[in-house]
Amino acid sequence: MKVATSLACPEHGAPEVPSLHAFSYTVAVDPVARGSFIVAGSGEAQEGGGTYAGRIVREGETSLDAMRDKLRFVVGEMERRLGLLGFGWRDAISTQVYTVHDVGPLVGAELAASGVAPDAFTWHYARPPIVGIEFEMDVRGAAREIVL
Repeated sequence: MKVATSLACPEHGAPEVPSLHAFSYTVAVDPVARGSFIVAGSGEAQEGGGTYAGRIVREGETSLDAMRDKLRFVVGEMERRLGLLGFGWRDAISTQVYTVHDVGPLVGAELAASGVAPDAFTWHYARPPIVGIEFEMDVRGAAREIVL
């Protein structure tokens, strides 16, 4: 079993101790049932060797134009990961965005218009857990979801 994680650092009202908000796991189901997936969070850094900082898209920049490039990179990575699993955005039931920067002006043109998160997404006013990363996203789809 593979466990996907997405860690976030709330900008305000952070818990006093490390906390678990939710967890997900998979189990085998009838092969004709809708498939499930969990795509772990990813920020705007290319995978690979070398220093992490050297792989960050527009490192140190947070202008709206820079955030657009970061968002586009992360969306592309999520699409790549979804595709490798045989899924697309239409299969997503939950998409999470983590940033403390105002990406509101990008929501319509960059996310909604391109089919990302067709049923909406949740924007967490939180920092990704890696210094230098300004935008992170994760996505999941499930044949069955139980919320306690």
